[in-house]
Amino acid sequence: MNTSVLANVASLAFLLASGTTYSYAFNVLWQTAAPTVGLRLGLTFPAVTIQSANVRIPIAADGAGAEMQGWVTSSGDSITGTGAEASGTTYLAQIHGTIRPSANGTLQVQAAAGKSSTAGIVVQAQSNGILVTLP
Repeated sequence: MNTSVLANVASLAFLLASGTTYSYAFNVLWQTAAPTVGLRLGLTFPAVTIQSANVRIPIAADGAGAEMQGWVTSSGDSITGTGAEASGTTYLAQIHGTIRPSANGTLQVQAAAGKSSTAGIVVQAQSNGILVTLP
């Protein structure tokens, strides 16, 4: 992805049923072609009674400023990583949250490069997610 426009990650989506509460987590494995281009992650989902998610994206070498952290508070919201420690390295970004939709629909991860560039990011096919129904 060489664009900063969010696009659906086809393998990272779950169907949701209205009125059911879920806990979810996504492990997004990614690489950048240039250390100055980070990962942008977001979510889309149907109308909700409650939803909150935490996103963590590596942006630098190990240490106090090594990660961008933010919250997805509405459908279409996203968090942008500013870069990465090195190109060609596989990094793990994570999304964790809870949702109770008030309509049937899809919880969908979206990704993009942190900024438009000829050197983009790649979301690895081994990225995965888990969805658990809560009582």
